[in-house]
Amino acid sequence: MKTSIFQKYIWLCLAATLGLAQPGLAQVNLPAIKSTTLSGTTLTAKVVNFPSGPLVVQFNGSTVSATYNQTAQQITATLATVPPAGTYLLSVAKLGLVFATADVTLGAVGTQGPAGPAGPTGPQGATGAIGSAGPSGPQGPKGDPGLAGPQGQPGPQGLKGDKGDQGAVGLTGSQGPAGAQGSQGPQGPVGPASADGATGLQGSKGDNGDKGDAGTSFVWRGAWGNSTAYAANDAVSFNGSSYLATTASTGAEPASSPSSWHLLASVGAQGPAGPQGLAGTDGTPGPQGVAGAAGPEGPQGPKGDQGFSGAMGPVGPQGPQGATGAIGATGAAGPQGPQGPAGADGAQGPQGVAGPAGPQGPTGVTGATGATGATGPAGPQGPQGLAVNPLQVALLKWGVNTTTSIGGGAQTYGLAFDGANIWAANSGAGFITKVRANDATVLATYGGFPTPVAIAFDGASIWTACGGGIVYKSRASDGATISGLGVGSSPTALAFDGANMWVAISGNSTVLKLRASDSVNLGTFAVGALPMALAFDGTNIWSANANANTVTKLRASDGANLGTFAVGTTPQGIAFDGDNIWVANRGSGSVTKLRASDGTLLATALTGGSPFAVAFDGANIWVTTSGSGQVFKLRTSDGATLLSLNLGGSLQGVAFDGANVWVSDIANGLLRKL
Repeated sequence: MKTSIFQKYIWLCLAATLGLAQPGLAQVNLPAIKSTTLSGTTLTAKVVNFPSGPLVVQFNGSTVSATYNQTAQQITATLATVPPAGTYLLSVAKLGLVFATADVTLGAVGTQGPAGPAGPTGPQGATGAIGSAGPSGPQGPKGDPGLAGPQGQPGPQGLKGDKGDQGAVGLTGSQGPAGAQGSQGPQGPVGPASADGATGLQGSKGDNGDKGDAGTSFVWRGAWGNSTAYAANDAVSFNGSSYLATTASTGAEPASSPSSWHLLASVGAQGPAGPQGLAGTDGTPGPQGVAGAAGPEGPQGPKGDQGFSGAMGPVGPQGPQGATGAIGATGAAGPQGPQGPAGADGAQGPQGVAGPAGPQGPTGVTGATGATGATGPAGPQGPQGLAVNPLQVALLKWGVNTTTSIGGGAQTYGLAFDGANIWAANSGAGFITKVRANDATVLATYGGFPTPVAIAFDGASIWTACGGGIVYKSRASDGATISGLGVGSSPTALAFDGANMWVAISGNSTVLKLRASDSVNLGTFAVGALPMALAFDGTNIWSANANANTVTKLRASDGANLGTFAVGTTPQGIAFDGDNIWVANRGSGSVTKLRASDGTLLATALTGGSPFAVAFDGANIWVTTSGSGQVFKLRTSDGATLLSLNLGGSLQGVAFDGANVWVSDIANGLLRKL
């Protein structure tokens, strides 16, 4: 069972509430449901790392009566009725926090298969002692024809009886001790093997059974293939079930194409163990299996502390300056003589030594503005900027794409774009990171956030939801914290509506509306069980409810519930494309498209690999998968796959920066720019 970072911080919240030890998020031993078994209405679950009771157990969204044996790490629940075939969500909570979930898949009971081929003849047993002959009993009535069974082991030679007609071989019953022959009884069920007894008297021949109807010939084609052409009456296997082709087809998936395929036998739940069969002969050893693929690289370790600044070096000496010569004394002025005739100009004397600067004179009158100079030559073309305003950025209204990879923060989960930078919530390391979008340079890292899991931009500030039950508002320019607001247990998602910030609270299945300007709580509104993602469609807020397999539509102006709509199993991510709502269903490996105006289901795209988050780039939908390490690009008109990139790892968060798509890989501690 794959463990998400989300389950980790929910478990840490519960551990903090109970006063338990709280190791680092990467080292915590998470509780998990390992296996489930259903017998009638009794559901048994084997678990690991579960806390002490009392625990609350829910099956398919309804609380059921259950007992918990902590020593044996086992939960036994009693269901109201035996559920039909299908997939159901089993969840376990303590103090209102869901800390472990598992899908329980029940298959329909298959029809009785045909009798197997006869087994090989066993070795000759030792001859038993011949018992004394009993008195002959009256002839019994003619018995019903027995079903043809496998050839049993030869018994010891019995007393010779009257020769009768050859009868059909019946099912082998349990061998009892030799006794008087009684009337012929009905055929008994096959009992357990026992020691050979004396052979009874030969019974009379039974009537031949009616001839069966001619059966339809099926052609077994093995596992279903997407590119294989199939004809009517071809039989295939798909996801543990078997299907029969009713018409010719290519690429029509059996589970979702009832017009082309008929379900023969659905995969069933694990039945009880049968009795021990006879030991068969040893088979020929199989060839050596291929070595398994190497496991994924471990997560990146936390960033080390900043080293101390080195001491400043000494200032170099000032260079010498030349001395200024002294000014000679001025002689006394003589009396003014009469004006003599102008003499001829004398030769230019040498430049005198500059005197000291005089005091600053008064500012002169501003002169008239000069004529405008000629326009200079045009400079070189600068790089293309982003043609968006902050409000458009905050509302995720966009435009395209390319490819490259960079290193990111430890266990990055949530991503957001502020018009110039990508912000990442690094839940495994307790900090948020600011990355310049155009060249992927890390500009800053801000700490002090307890398990940050979601992040959003409101046009001026960055909002961060933390697993400790706090939502922080920070200045986007320098990361300075503006405010911190306690919001209750386990906030999981954020969305901005142009004036308010909405917060999903998974612990009590509600959504909060906070005024963005001053963080005032404007209301709390109920949604489905375990809300995990939010989106704004320009008028309404949409919530993806993981434990209810639904989405809820709330009017943003007053929080009124406008409808609840069914989607796939365990909806985890949600996005708006301008007309439609797209939902990533982690449990069913699909993406659902709903018309935003009325919630009508328009399309379902199958991706597999546990789809986790979705984003819109102005033309297409992008989907990350946490299970297969793939990114899918879907056409918005019909959900068709346009591109599939296998990046590896566990891909979760996704954001668009106006030019490129960014995804977070928590398995390898990376941010990837596509």
